[in-house]
Amino acid sequence: MTNISYIENIDRFADEGSVVVWLNKAGREALNCENAYEINSRNGCANIEWSDLRFGEQHIEFAPGGSEDARILEYMLDNPESAIEDILHHLEQLNDTPDVTDIRRGFVDNSAALLFKINGVDWIEWLDDDNHNHLESTHTHLDSQYAGDHEEVWAQLKEWLADNKVLVEWSNGQASMLGGEFDTLAEAEAALESVKSEFFAQCGTDEDRANLEAGEFRIVW
Repeated sequence: MTNISYIENIDRFADEGSVVVWLNKAGREALNCENAYEINSRNGCANIEWSDLRFGEQHIEFAPGGSEDARILEYMLDNPESAIEDILHHLEQLNDTPDVTDIRRGFVDNSAALLFKINGVDWIEWLDDDNHNHLESTHTHLDSQYAGDHEEVWAQLKEWLADNKVLVEWSNGQASMLGGEFDTLAEAEAALESVKSEFFAQCGTDEDRANLEAGEFRIVW
């Protein structure tokens, strides 16, 4: 099936310097794309944007530099079907990316670790003993057993840790208030009572105290 056969309609927006390519059912299935892709200019360079059904928002930017930027942009706006091969190639790369899921902290043999799955298979990496928000620098597990995708997996794990600190917080199920970020679970546990005291000390009325008592103080680990 040729690229053009995947296209249902093309909307051209000359004033904005962009083209929206609407895909038919075969095109949406082949590209794993929601409905359409757009070709536009980003900093004078050709840029393809679309939403992948599995991986979410995606874009490809073509910026070789010099006069090539304008030439490629003009060509792709005039021939938007040419972007389909680029999207298919990008999809192959996405599908080759290891799927890291079910990430959580835990203790294994009394040592802090990050537990997770790669493509559905259980894996483990050790956390720094002095900072449960950081992985150990050795990362021997991924080097020896998942070396081909080490950098990608490592990046996903570090991103998760950056977004999921060891916290003490108050929550009532609908709202939450941060009591502090900590390097280790032990530090959070040691600080829990003092965080409670600080919160209650700030209560100005009986209603404020009642609202605090209606929730709970917890460690997010």
